[in-house]
Amino acid sequence: MADLVEHLVTTVARHFKQATVRATTVDLGFADLRIRCGIGAQRPWSGIETVQLLFAIEGGALRAPVELSMTGYAQSREDAVVEGGCGWTCTVGPVLRAAFAGGAVDKIGRFDVGSRQLFVDNFDRVLYFSPDGGEDTATARQRVGAMPYLAPRVLAGLETPPDRPSVVSVFVGEMPGRTLVEVKLDGVACGGFEHLVEGVAVPPLPQMALLREVGIVIPA
Repeated sequence: MADLVEHLVTTVARHFKQATVRATTVDLGFADLRIRCGIGAQRPWSGIETVQLLFAIEGGALRAPVELSMTGYAQSREDAVVEGGCGWTCTVGPVLRAAFAGGAVDKIGRFDVGSRQLFVDNFDRVLYFSPDGGEDTATARQRVGAMPYLAPRVLAGLETPPDRPSVVSVFVGEMPGRTLVEVKLDGVACGGFEHLVEGVAVPPLPQMALLREVGIVIPA
């Protein structure tokens, strides 16, 4: 377990030029922000290894730590940590910079939703269960109606704190015969968004689409 945590911390840290590491926490080097890393459940599944990756974004303008998680998939647990951690950090890092440090917004989404600003990006994966493969991630996102992002539609129906930034995350998980959507505000689950994936067409080949978004909401 300790080795996997170290792999995750190292993976996160190398995405930030000014990063410093203290135990399992990466100081990002801007806006007084930190990411605390951990490892959850580990198990083999469908011929590959899966590892739950745990993150807590804390410090800066955030009032309290925001806990987020995802699952890494690869042939080994170490590769699952590195691949999943890299995909998560490559998405979240630029969003944090744009929202809190005046970073570039050309490679992420920026939306005005009412009186709020939303900075958001996505990290997607499709697992194939057919020797013929399946959809690429952009095609899967288009088919479920999530192009370019679901977060602006979620935010339109979500009340967020008016006096501080908040973190919104959206996950669409597509499995055989079922599509689910999970929305969290500052790490707490919010219901009532199942309609966003109602009537989604079945993919042409057996697969599992995993579509994730993380956004920072800045009040006026």
